[in-house]
Amino acid sequence: MSELTDPHAEAEKVRKAYARSRDSIMQDSSLSDSGKREKLNALRAESQARLDTLRVLAKADDASDAERDFHKAFGASRGGASQMLSFRDALARTKGMKADELAQTIREARRFGDDDLARAAGYRAYEAGPGGNAALHVYLDGDDDRTAAVQRMIDRQKRLPEAFEGMFFRLPG
Repeated sequence: MSELTDPHAEAEKVRKAYARSRDSIMQDSSLSDSGKREKLNALRAESQARLDTLRVLAKADDASDAERDFHKAFGASRGGASQMLSFRDALARTKGMKADELAQTIREARRFGDDDLARAAGYRAYEAGPGGNAALHVYLDGDDDRTAAVQRMIDRQKRLPEAFEGMFFRLPG
């Protein structure tokens, strides 16, 4: 993550501070209606600008996390150009396979030490969504780190785009 621990938590602080300040301005009897409007407009603009910045930071953090999780779960092994070609070939060979074919491919690839083919078939299972769950379970079986990365990817998909456009980054009333 960026220098902020949690942009969503920081956004909640901005929202609460905005609500407190708004209430204080509304209760300030020394201000005229136009004075209140002026202060409220300035407060809203300042607070919304801070929330917009936090939204950008949250998106950047999430993109970085997503990339790391994807590479942990399915990325090609680090082995140079020939390894990358092997992985791309494996992706091409697994394209269009059904879940049972993917599961069998994963088992055979593991049996013969072809991690690139196993990763490619695992990726195709993930890409298939619920229809590929059985093959994805075969791919993830016994690998807690990859399982955790895939679970984070699934959780991230479920909450997007609401995570960045929802209430965390909007001012109350």
